[in-house]
Amino acid sequence: MTAPVRVSEGDLRALAGIVSEGRPDVPAKEGLPPSLLADLMGQIRCDVTAFGGFDSGRQETSSTQFLPDGGEAVAADAAPVNWEHYWQCQSCSYPDRTGDLRSIVTIADFY
Repeated sequence: MTAPVRVSEGDLRALAGIVSEGRPDVPAKEGLPPSLLADLMGQIRCDVTAFGGFDSGRQETSSTQFLPDGGEAVAADAAPVNWEHYWQCQSCSYPDRTGDLRSIVTIADFY
């Protein structure tokens, strides 16, 4: 992993604003508001944000979202190939393998 990053008071205020702001684009079914993902993407300074709802123990996926490619939650029932490769993908299975649910990781942290 990379070295720890220090968080400024301004960063914390920006994040607090992002998560407490009312959102007009709350999805009807699953997922997060696309505007929330876009705001997080700008704060974290990344190329893509991804959010998914899944249960790795049961190998079930309820939804996935990617920004900037749209942001709508997409049902991912028909993705058995994901589970075929999930545990070999270090960045994908990182939270399950380590129990670390707090870190933001990048593919470069592993490969």
